Amino acid sequence: HKIYVKVAPLMAKVEEASRTKTEAEAALAIVQKRVADIEEECAKLDAKLSGAVAEKERVEKQASACLAKLGLAERLVNGLADEYRRWTATVKELKDLQNRLIG
Repeated sequence: HKIYVKVAPLMAKVEEASRTKTEAEAALAIVQKRVADIEEECAKLDAKLSGAVAEKERVEKQASACLAKLGLAERLVNGLADEYRRWTATVKELKDLQNRLIG
């Protein structure tokens, strides 16, 4: 009887501790599931971010190439405009020379 009086409260404490432990483990499992879900979502967002960054870099390269082509086109147009003026002056000179030779 004396032993039971001393052991009974200890057994009750052990039972309470076991119940608390079980509840804590259940809560831990829920939190771990949420953490896993959040980590999975983060991985998806990281992949999406990587795709967006790659797309941005591709578009920036394309824009840079277009700007380079635009610069070349401007140089060509300016060069052709200068050639047009030179050819126009040459044609005028040749017409004047033709008039002088004939006249």
